[in-house]
Amino acid sequence: MNFEDTVQICMKKYPKLFLDRWEVLNYLFCSLHCDHRWTNGELVGEIQTSYYQSIPLYGEQIVELNRFREKLWQRPYYFYPLGRSYSNLFNFPKTIQSDWLEGIIETIEFILKNIDPWEDVYMEIPKAQLESHHRACLNILKAYSIE
Repeated sequence: MNFEDTVQICMKKYPKLFLDRWEVLNYLFCSLHCDHRWTNGELVGEIQTSYYQSIPLYGEQIVELNRFREKLWQRPYYFYPLGRSYSNLFNFPKTIQSDWLEGIIETIEFILKNIDPWEDVYMEIPKAQLESHHRACLNILKAYSIE
């Protein structure tokens, strides 16, 4: 399944778990507990959780969950501490599909744009290494467009 469809399905099937696009990206590419695995250049899997909900969230429910998150994390989003050994952000196959690589690039750009300086300390990957990985991913994507 392509990257964009995977993001949309996660948000529709698990609205309490994934209120927005960032949370899906964080889960797929950063989380230690991601149930998806690389297969033929794409992340494939089923989410093992009881958060499945067939009824979408509306208005006040979303506002209330956002308030809860801001209270919990002091902002509306959370960064899973990046680790080179477990993160799909770093452990993607050489045969990665270009749309999935674009998803990785989008994730890195979100982190770089929103990371606080003190968070760098809590990640296995310092900001400078993340910036270097971003450049490497952009170069791989550029090579795909040349082929």
